[in-house]
Amino acid sequence: MSMHFARGGFTTAATGLLSGLLIGLLIGMLSMGLSGCERPGDVGTAAAAEAEAAAVTLHFKVDGMFCSGCEQTVRSRIRELDGVLSCEVSHREGTAVVQAQSEDVIDRILAEVDQAGFEIARSDPPAAAEDAETVSSPRGS
Repeated sequence: MSMHFARGGFTTAATGLLSGLLIGLLIGMLSMGLSGCERPGDVGTAAAAEAEAAAVTLHFKVDGMFCSGCEQTVRSRIRELDGVLSCEVSHREGTAVVQAQSEDVIDRILAEVDQAGFEIARSDPPAAAEDAETVSSPRGS
């Protein structure tokens, strides 16, 4: 196929070819997005909800984290373990809170974080705000 340049740009044949390619590309992209690819919340929602309902929350004290890079290392090492549903890590608080399918993952979490160079131990969940308040003497005393 030969392309000829007209005074104002491509000839009609070339313009039609480019339009066809763009339309084909757009249709292809849309069909991939609507083809049932796994997207969060679409596939397995019932299974995910069931797993989350049966999940256990595990609390850990992590020493040796000094920056967000340390935090990211601990988070990624924990998240890659089978049985871990989610993980929140704070280098400022020195904590990790893990949602897991069961407590069977505890020893693997401890080993993985220790291998990454951080000291980790199980801890109790933080007390609720009203439980944390100390009882002082009655007012007026």
